[in-house]
Amino acid sequence: MKTVSIIGFGRFGQVLHRLLKDDFSVVLYDKAGITGASHLGINTRIAKDIREVFESDVIFYAVPIPAFEEVIKAHKQYFRPDHLLIDVLSVKMHPESVLKKCLKGTKTRALLTHPMFGPDSSKSGFTGLPFIIDRFRADKSEYASWKKYFESKKLHVIEMSAREHD
Repeated sequence: MKTVSIIGFGRFGQVLHRLLKDDFSVVLYDKAGITGASHLGINTRIAKDIREVFESDVIFYAVPIPAFEEVIKAHKQYFRPDHLLIDVLSVKMHPESVLKKCLKGTKTRALLTHPMFGPDSSKSGFTGLPFIIDRFRADKSEYASWKKYFESKKLHVIEMSAREHD
């Protein structure tokens, strides 16, 4: 089973975990800490150290918009050429700009997404909920793979550039 990491386990990080936990091993990290891990399921573990997050090939960033640039800059030292970073912010041009700047000269890839739902709208499932996706710096095969994955979760996947989105 492929392992993915989620950085940020606030309200949306928890929704993202619910979406992914049955299909992947999930590593969770939140700088504020995560308690009550017993309800998270057998495929989930909480990282004790930020470096554990980057053992995964795919890292989801579910951090607040104002913290995104600071977090990416702090984590840049851990990025590898085989990493795919996926943001889930509700704006797209900001993460696009931050990632362009921070990933310049690296082979680390990134996919921009905006899951247009939250804890309340997804409590009875994900069917039909809109999910914006922009290939950005992902390669064609991993982009196709993630698009197919989100469609398999019955999300309404909409391909759109960061500029079109914002």
